[in-house]
Formats: sequence, C-alpha cells, structure tokens
Amino acid sequence: MNRNEIKSTNSQADEANLHAEKKTLEQQVKELQNEVHQLKIKRDIYEKAVDVLKKDKGINIDKLTNREKAIIINALRNTYKLNELLGVFSMAKSSYFYQVQAINTDKHVALRVQIRKIFNESSDTYGYRRIYYSLKGINQTVSEKVVRRIMKEENLVVPFVKRKRYNSYKGEISPAVDNVVNRDFHSDKKNNKWLTDITEFRIPAGKVYLSPIIDCFDGLPVSWTIGTSPNADLVNTMLDNARQCNINFAT
Repeated sequence: MNRNEIKSTNSQADEANLHAEKKTLEQQVKELQNEVHQLKIKRDIYEKAVDVLKKDKGINIDKLTNREKAIIINALRNTYKLNELLGVFSMAKSSYFYQVQAINTDKHVALRVQIRKIFNESSDTYGYRRIYYSLKGINQTVSEKVVRRIMKEENLVVPFVKRKRYNSYKGEISPAVDNVVNRDFHSDKKNNKWLTDITEFRIPAGKVYLSPIIDCFDGLPVSWTIGTSPNADLVNTMLDNARQCNINFAT
C-alpha cells in the first residue's frame, strides 16, 4: 500500500469516527431536550395544582386523586399533548375520560374548589361541620350532607391520633404505707415534711412529666426532674438530686 492509499484509508476512518461522534452527540442533545421538556411539564403541573386546586407548593403529585389529576390535565391540554400529561401522572386514558365526564356533569365544581381551599387553609384540621359553617359565613348555602360527601370524594380527611384505652391494671400492689401526713400540709421546720407528685404536660412534641419535691415549710421546690415517661427513674433521680443538695432529712 503506497502513501496515498494510506492517507485515504486514514481519512475515511477519521470521517467515520467523526460521523459516529456526531450521532452520539445528537442523541445526547435529544435526551437532554426531552429531560428539559419533562421538567417543564412537571413545573407547570405543580403551578396549576397550586393555582387551580389551591394546594400547597410542597404537594406530591403521586398522591393526587384521579379527579384532581383530570382537572390539572384539562388546564394544560392547550399546552401539552394528552399522552405526555397522562404519562407524568401515570394515569390511564380511560380513567381520565371517566373523570372528565364526571366533572362535566358535576354542578358542584366551584364548591369543591372552595372546600379544598378552606380545608388546606385550616392545615387539614376542619371537619365537615366547620367547613359547612365557614361556607355559610361567606354566604354559600349548601347542606352538611353535600359538604360531607364532597370531602369524602376529595379524600379530605382530618388526621387524628387514636387515644389509648384506659387500663385499670396497676401491676403488683405493695402494702399501703401509713398515712403519716393525714392531709396536714403545714410544717414549722424546714425539710421536716416533703410532698411530691407527678404532673403530666402536653406540648407539641408530645407528653412530658414533672416530678417535684415541695417543702411544706415554705411551699418552695426542693428538687425536681422532668422526663418523657412517669417511671421509677424519674422519681429516683429527683430524690438523688435532693440528697446531693446536702439537705438533712428530718428524723
């Protein structure tokens, strides 16, 4: 093979490599454009959810009801293809058209939006009765039954913590101690008579318990502990703290 033939072969190889790189780059550009397009669709969906459904900005579109998804899709039909919107919501076309038909025959569309708005503004704490009176306050006359039905259909449920059932079992009972105080809460000497009890407080983070020692001489606390469980450790720590204060116990 002479020099010209070698140059020609190398030139053809370089051209083939460049053509392959071009196709790779074009494919990458196409994929990036598709990703940007999908992100734009999701951005517009979130904006419509806030605008049309009066949802918070931190919503999860996967948790929207099919009805809510259909409302957002209808609002974006003039901007995006139907199949694109259905793909983002993972919603079947038959489910979408079913919801569209239901929405078109629903005379309470505006009322639904208003109820969702009141519920969201209450931080999901209003039941159907409070929403009913809120609507009544803005001159919207509707029965409680309709409000309850719409809230059920829109999955507007007030979260609540199930209360624990009272259990009268006290465990193993030790012999009762003598009633030395006998409801006489007066004392003429310091550190001669102490009283104690456990008090429960409810705070946003949960329950806390206060275990104090009160001196009957002046009514001031001698020692106290705070914990999240009313157990023996709470009381024992309180007593240990009192001893560490070098207080002489009355005999």
